[in-house]
Amino acid sequence: MENSSQYQSILAKLTRNCRTTHESYATYINFYIANRKGVSGQCLEPEEFLKNNPTYLIKQAKKLAPEFSLGHLNYCAVNSSLRACMQGSAVFHVLMIVDLNKFEPAQQLRRQDFPDGRLEQLKEIISPELWHSIWMAIQMVFSRC
Repeated sequence: MENSSQYQSILAKLTRNCRTTHESYATYINFYIANRKGVSGQCLEPEEFLKNNPTYLIKQAKKLAPEFSLGHLNYCAVNSSLRACMQGSAVFHVLMIVDLNKFEPAQQLRRQDFPDGRLEQLKEIISPELWHSIWMAIQMVFSRC
C-alpha cells in the first residue's frame, strides 16, 4: 500500500487523541468493579488496585461526577460522561478516507472530533451545580409518579 505511512500517521494521531479518555474509562470501571463486594463479601482495597494502575486516571474520571450518596449514581455519571466523549466523529472521518493524498487532517479534524478533546470540553462545563440541577430534575419527575 503506497499510503501506508500516511495511514499510520493518521491512526497514530487518532490513538494519541483517544488515550486519556479510554484509559480513564477502563481504569475507573475496573476500579469500580474491584471495589464492589463479590461473592466472598470482600472487595479489593483501593491501595492494592492503585499500585498497578495510574491514580491520575481515576481522579480525572471522578471529577466528572460529584459524590452522590449512592455510589452507583457516581458510576453511572462517570460512565455516561466518558462514553459520551468516546462518541466523537474522528474515527469515521479516518475510515471514510478514499484518497489520502487529498486528506488534510489539520483542516478536516477538529479537536472536539476526538475523545480527548471532547473530554476537555466536558470538564470545562461539568460542575457540582450541573449535577445538582440534573438530580433535582430527576427527583421532581419521580415525585410525580
